[in-house]
Amino acid sequence: MKKIAVFMLAGIAIFLTACGALGGLQATPTPIPTYTPLPTYTPLPTYTPLPSPTATFLPSPTPLPLETPTPAGGAEAATPTAASEFQATLQFASNMREGPGLEFEVITRLAAGELLQILGRDVPGKWVYGRTPAGDEGWVRITQLQGPLQIGRIPLAQNIPTPSVTLTPTEVAEGPTSTPIAPEAPPGALQFVLTKGAAPECATFTWTMPQPFHVDSTSGPLPPFDYDNPDSVVGRVSYQFFRTDVPLFINVYLEGDVTPGGCDEAARTCTTLTMTMCASPTADAPTGGSDYVQNVVLRVGTQSYNQFYQEVEAQIPTVFRIVTP
Repeated sequence: MKKIAVFMLAGIAIFLTACGALGGLQATPTPIPTYTPLPTYTPLPTYTPLPSPTATFLPSPTPLPLETPTPAGGAEAATPTAASEFQATLQFASNMREGPGLEFEVITRLAAGELLQILGRDVPGKWVYGRTPAGDEGWVRITQLQGPLQIGRIPLAQNIPTPSVTLTPTEVAEGPTSTPIAPEAPPGALQFVLTKGAAPECATFTWTMPQPFHVDSTSGPLPPFDYDNPDSVVGRVSYQFFRTDVPLFINVYLEGDVTPGGCDEAARTCTTLTMTMCASPTADAPTGGSDYVQNVVLRVGTQSYNQFYQEVEAQIPTVFRIVTP
């Protein structure tokens, strides 16, 4: 009995010891975090679409009726096939005259860019009879208009005026003065008798320009337009010379500078130019039987680089007769 009691007490002791050891090995539990509720959702405002725009169209413009030109002052009526063939824009400021020539009186001064309604032309096709938007009617040289123009489609004017006054008198200082004038040559024409194979014939003369022109200096000459070095020229008054319709077998040119005269010092304007014109025939030029009556053109203006801003133009009538030695 005593042994049994001892074994029981020992077993109880072992059991209690094991329970104590097991209880010491248990982990401390982790506390659960406190729940934080999400913020309350606020819905976005409901989208209200804008009303669709209603297109409003402007009324279509009513085209203006085209005016059928009614010739006045003797221009022949014409029915144009296209408006652009019978109107043109002035490329330069120009004089409108009473007839087709510089010998006629000036009616009005037209500005560059002005539109001219063309009503007729002269026989050679060098002048046109037209009407301005202001209602002025008269003659303008065709070289003053922006081209190209279909000259053959412009009707010939009727009752074309003929000069009743002489041209601006030419004062010849030296050179040929006894040349026979062709019957059709206008008064005041410069005259040359040219001998084949001979040196050029030259004449120094003074010509009155159609209107005063500005100069850089009233005491200095005007140089020719500089075609060789235009980039070095800015705002310089100069001249251009054109042979226009002079036959190619006649060499004609101005020699050197031209000298202004009849000047107003205060306004820095002049009215005349003194120049030397020379002419000679080529080796194959025809001789005998014909006098060549043509105009040469002298223009005065301002050169800036390769641009020439024309201020005034003179057409100088010339007569050339070619003879054998």
